[in-house]
Amino acid sequence: MSLESNRHPYNSPYAKLCYLRSILEVRIARILDRLCEAGVYRTWSYEAEQFRFKGSKGGSRIYIPDFRVVDRAHKVFYIEGKGVLKPNDIKKMESIKLRGYDIYLLMSKDVAQWEKSLLLSRI
Repeated sequence: MSLESNRHPYNSPYAKLCYLRSILEVRIARILDRLCEAGVYRTWSYEAEQFRFKGSKGGSRIYIPDFRVVDRAHKVFYIEGKGVLKPNDIKKMESIKLRGYDIYLLMSKDVAQWEKSLLLSRI
């Protein structure tokens, strides 16, 4: 079985074809496309970069944020979509903030509010 077989293919004019892990990520991708279309953002990519952080047991771990977004001023920031927040998730996101990047957490309820404000039908 290929990696893509248990993922959701999504073809974006701003990020090309990507294979998203969840319906929540598909919903976020649709929001990002709408915001790119409106000129708010330039482009976005899925699981484009990885960051090392110290795990809870002291070892080195790798964190790959869901979305890398580039705004109109070419500033890069990251978005992590979560249905449920786990204890180690905050530590992973802090590893990005320590490197000087912004990262935003979007929970399911946040995504629903964005969809409503952008008039997107929910998947």
